[in-house]
Amino acid sequence: MCKSLTILVVEDDENVTNSYQRKVQGHNFDPDKEFEFQIDIVSNKNHALEKLSHNDYDGAIIDLDLTGNGGNDTSGIEVIKNIQENSRFPIFIISGTTHNLDDDRRIQNDFYKVVSRDEDFDFIPHCQNSCHPHPNNLNGGKGDNHGTIQCRTQTSNIKQTAIA
Repeated sequence: MCKSLTILVVEDDENVTNSYQRKVQGHNFDPDKEFEFQIDIVSNKNHALEKLSHNDYDGAIIDLDLTGNGGNDTSGIEVIKNIQENSRFPIFIISGTTHNLDDDRRIQNDFYKVVSRDEDFDFIPHCQNSCHPHPNNLNGGKGDNHGTIQCRTQTSNIKQTAIA
């Protein structure tokens, strides 16, 4: 059985989440895969913060505008702040509103990527490379975003949380 990586997806656009689901299903269908991906999809900040308080993730894909307001909403930044303050896993910001990020939130590294929705970005290999298991990570993915990442083995399917 291959290892499983669970990714939190915080995205309000159903077309985008359907695209992520298709990519994950296509990847998981490959019999030679090293990792199987599970994605947990939420469509707003409150659901994301609730999920983060009750679940362990190996990574997150976050949109900044979670209200479909035409780029004026930045509630995704609150989710990013929560992860950076309370968890230890990679964050991939994939958004059409990356211009709303402060300069300090634009600095990228292996655990933090900012990608414009218009760019051709395949999150699967980036998640595989950043969300790999590491024997020195003994704290269950908790801590700052400057350390190693933990991988869990599980068999759950794609989960989706409805808008309240």
